[in-house]
Amino acid sequence: MLIDNLFSNKFLIRDIEAEELVESFLVSAIASLLGYRFFLKITGYPMLGGENFHIAHVLLGGVFMLAAIIMLLVFISKPATRLAAVLGGIGFGLFIDELGKFITHDNNYFYQPTIAIIYLIFVLIYFFSQSINRFKRLTKREYLINAIEISKEAAYNDLEGREKTKAFELLKKSEPKNPMVRSLKRMLSRIDSVPPEKPNLLSKTNRFFHKLYKMLISKKWFSGAIVTFFVAYTIGGLLKAISLISSKTSVLSVSEWGELVSSAAAGAFVVVGVLRIKSSRVDAYRMFKYAVLISIFLTQLFTFYKEQLYALVGLFWNILILITLRYMISEEVMHENGGLGIEKAKGRKG
Repeated sequence: MLIDNLFSNKFLIRDIEAEELVESFLVSAIASLLGYRFFLKITGYPMLGGENFHIAHVLLGGVFMLAAIIMLLVFISKPATRLAAVLGGIGFGLFIDELGKFITHDNNYFYQPTIAIIYLIFVLIYFFSQSINRFKRLTKREYLINAIEISKEAAYNDLEGREKTKAFELLKKSEPKNPMVRSLKRMLSRIDSVPPEKPNLLSKTNRFFHKLYKMLISKKWFSGAIVTFFVAYTIGGLLKAISLISSKTSVLSVSEWGELVSSAAAGAFVVVGVLRIKSSRVDAYRMFKYAVLISIFLTQLFTFYKEQLYALVGLFWNILILITLRYMISEEVMHENGGLGIEKAKGRKG
């Protein structure tokens, strides 16, 4: 009853893109945390501020988080919201990196259990944010408001086919008798009759990758190549983790156990994705995405405390894979919801 009341009012309206925004926030936080720790290591942990002052990087983190808040308060476009998620994540990473100083009597930045606490915080943030939209399905009002938010992009001539298709799908889930729903459908259906402005660089890039993906997905070898890549991705992670056991003569440390278990968990999601790819590419891509997120949230954090440079390279490689998977998921979901040009995937609706 409390959850029903919470989201049935006009105060808390959930964002349909919340999952992607929170992922961007957390991935940016982890990247900034590991990147700054690596910078401190190779520079010998310099002290900023001279003899009388110490300017901690928690203050720099506050600047980034403030910039994110200002962006959210001042700008209303979706690109601004996505950028704010990244800036806020960078700031939070710099902030949480100094946690050891604030939970120890001697302000110990190198307090070993800090990594476990940071990991727990990241995981709790992720699962809490995911659970908000899973407690209860979005209401018809929330579907309508999200469709309006997406449709705003048409005002500056940047409503791509993917967003337009998504807006129509949200309107189908809204109250059909609502006059705003009917009016918005008519507006969206007539947008194509408006003479478009000269496409900007972002629009050209989106269209290029859209055509590229359509071309690749039409090839018989593409699904096999995806499976091969992620099988190799899993085997590589597991072999590295297993090598820890074979090379250790003593008991594994917490970070080593964490690396081993998280690599196995990521591998399990990859196996599920491989089994599903023939029936539903979008389901398979989501499983692969969860495997990559586990690697970013857990494996890279544990690896960092033994092999900093290797972990940093692995982190940015995983971020690149995550960005690619997000795009592939959006292309498949667009087609499942009525988009054109991609062989229809079966399975549940995205």
